[in-house]
Amino acid sequence: VVEEEVIWRTSALGCIKPAEEFPEAATVHVPGWRALLEYDGNLYWYHAETQPPWNDVFLCEVPNPDDPYQVVAAIAPSTSTVRL
Repeated sequence: VVEEEVIWRTSALGCIKPAEEFPEAATVHVPGWRALLEYDGNLYWYHAETQPPWNDVFLCEVPNPDDPYQVVAAIAPSTSTVRL
């Protein structure tokens, strides 16, 4: 539904993560992207960074409204369809 290139302002990449998975959210400027997908009436945010060390794309189960980001560019929607 939405795909954007962003600059994350903390190393938590815009998500609230469990303490054991992510003990501290350092203030940084991390290039990355986020995508909002819709499936069966539900919305899912996926986040990633685009610089080494490469992290996998992950489902951001709890977006953090206090973790600001800067949208660099909206990525044009794909015309391809993925069936699950």
